[in-house]
Amino acid sequence: MKYGQTYFIPISSLSSRLKINPFYGSNNNNNNNLSSITHSDKECNLFHDYINSLCTQIRVLLQERLEYQKQMKIINNNSSEHQRLTNVQSAEQGNVEFNILLFIIKLFITLGSTIEILRFDNNQIRSQLSIAQR
Repeated sequence: MKYGQTYFIPISSLSSRLKINPFYGSNNNNNNNLSSITHSDKECNLFHDYINSLCTQIRVLLQERLEYQKQMKIINNNSSEHQRLTNVQSAEQGNVEFNILLFIIKLFITLGSTIEILRFDNNQIRSQLSIAQR
């Protein structure tokens, strides 16, 4: 059975196959009098009505299941879309953090080279001061 398909069960074919009345034996029995036949027909009609109502309930349940499956598919699609957006946002956040870290590393490299230049200049000034003091 494929999901999403509803099936119609024809009651007429089911009722034509019923040879035995579950309440009074065979319908073809000639020993029944008119009142028992009428009673048997009423019982048979009630039984057929019951079967019809069961078939209707089954159709309703199949339709509800189909709607539920559609809703679950929509929810799963929305969930996967949300997950994808979350992954994209976290990837973008990761890229931003990576770019900030690269900037900080470049800043430290620049500061380190600036410190080296300042030390070199400081050493030159010290040597010039020591020469001037002699």
